[in-house]
This record gives sequence, C-alpha cells and structure tokens, in this order.
Amino acid sequence: MKIKTTIFLTIIFAFLGISGCNHPSIIKETAKQEVKFWPIEPPLVVNYDNFGRKGFLQIAPSIMTFDSSVLKNVIAHSPVIRQKLIHLFEGRKFENLFGSENQIKLQKEALNEVNRILIEFTGRGGVEKVLFTSYVLQ
Repeated sequence: MKIKTTIFLTIIFAFLGISGCNHPSIIKETAKQEVKFWPIEPPLVVNYDNFGRKGFLQIAPSIMTFDSSVLKNVIAHSPVIRQKLIHLFEGRKFENLFGSENQIKLQKEALNEVNRILIEFTGRGGVEKVLFTSYVLQ
C-alpha cells in the first residue's frame, strides 16, 4: 500500500510540476526563456499620406527577445535600427496604416528589418517580436 501511495503521489507531483527537480539542464533551459524587452525611445514620429494631406504617425516600438546577447546587440546598434525603422514607416498611405491588420503587418515588417540589421552587423538575428506599445495616427 505504501508503494502504491508513493507512486501515486509521485505521478501527481510530476503532473502538477511540483517535483522540485534541480537538474542543471532544466534550470539552464528555464533561464533561457526569460523574456527581455527594450523600448525604442523616444517614440518614432513620421509623416504619412492622409488622402493628399500630411498626417503624422507616432509609434513606440519595443523589441522582444529571450537572449541577453541579442538584446545587447540591439542596444549597441540602436541608432541604425531607429533610422531604418523611421524609413520603413514614413511616407505610407493612411489606408495602409489604419486597422489592426495593418498594424500587425507593420510589426512583422519591423521585425524583419531589425533582424536584417542585426544579421548585417553581427551575423545573427534573434529578435522574437517587435511590439507597438503606442500607435497614434494624427
């Protein structure tokens, strides 16, 4: 009976994740998954075409990665990243900026551009997402 109880409790604890396993490979894997963010500040402000009139787009992008070395590379190359993102965002038409679908598309384009820059300067990308913590069309 004692063996059955021990096996039952072991299964329950393993299922609930309370096993208390301190194996170094598990600790290392868990540590790698810590999310790191770096906000691009101040927010980027660019012009856009608002049906023939000039409009302003203000975006506050944040870079997300799981790797500290990637974050260091992002910060080290932040002037280039900032300048290339400004060029990526400016001059677009209102209909290509308005709506959540267009914001998601722009986030993907920004992600590709940031990783392209990192690959160009460091030999590797590693940015997981570019998030817009603020997105204002005026």
